[in-house]
Order: sequence, then structure tokens, then C-alpha cells
Amino acid sequence: MGDGHAGHGHGKILGGGIVGPNAGDLIDEVALAIEMGPSAVHIGKTIHPHPTLGKSIGMAAEVAHGSCRL
Repeated sequence: MGDGHAGHGHGKILGGGIVGPNAGDLIDEVALAIEMGPSAVHIGKTIHPHPTLGKSIGMAAEVAHGSCRL
């Protein structure tokens, strides 16, 4: 995830790639983000239950906008 502008972007999700046995369970949130246009900040602030695979999407969004706290 990211905005493709190396820190100078607007945070809009332009695309994403997921590889692994549960990729199909995760790609829907990325596809929705591309279609609906929320920023990485919005996705990062959305509740993602822990521990779930979906939490990785929320964390990736937090990394993209620099607010990830592990």
C-alpha cells in the first residue's frame, strides 16, 4: 500500500498486492479502498480486530502514513 509518491503524495490508495494462502481474504479491503478513495490515514484509523489477517491491512496503512506503533 502507499501512494506511489515517496512521501510527497496525497495518501490515496492506487493499488496493492497480496501473496499467500489467505490473500483472497484480504484483497477485498484493498479493492474497496481503490474504488471508494479513502486515504491510508482513514484505513489506518478504521478498527481492525486483533488478532486477524485484516489487522495486517490496517497496519500496512499505518506504515504508509507513518503512524504505525507496534
